[in-house]
Amino acid sequence: VFLLDIAKGAVLFLAFGLLFRHFRGEWATGVAVSAVFAMLGHAFPVWYGFRGGKGFLVCLTASWFLDWRAGLVGTAVMTALLLTVRLMSLATMCGMALSAGVLWLLFALADFGWLPAALFSLCVLFMILRHHENIVRLCHGTEKKFYIFGKPKDKGAE
Repeated sequence: VFLLDIAKGAVLFLAFGLLFRHFRGEWATGVAVSAVFAMLGHAFPVWYGFRGGKGFLVCLTASWFLDWRAGLVGTAVMTALLLTVRLMSLATMCGMALSAGVLWLLFALADFGWLPAALFSLCVLFMILRHHENIVRLCHGTEKKFYIFGKPKDKGAE
């Protein structure tokens, strides 16, 4: 499912980026517009009775297609937090929020448009709102930790 979600997003963002570049001369706006619709489709699926997800893979993939620097920062922060605090929800929210911050920084440096930065920020905000239950668990200290290679047998090994 992980790789399939990334692949679906990549195909969508590539297609819309190319279409917008061809008709409007703007790659990033096409990617950002398609990211908004991908987030909505991911959160509220109409096929097969699937339960909607939180959309972090949509945000992660879009960040790389919008600007490699935003994708790199978001992925690095997400990975570092995941490997240290082992809280997937916290890692994804922080990583994607920083990706949005990088896009706004690039906008301030006149290296990126405001509309793609705003649309991506909207996607990140929507993703964070979809994590509301995780945020409550984080505040109460009951959020489950994520282990890549299985949970350690010794409690002190965390």
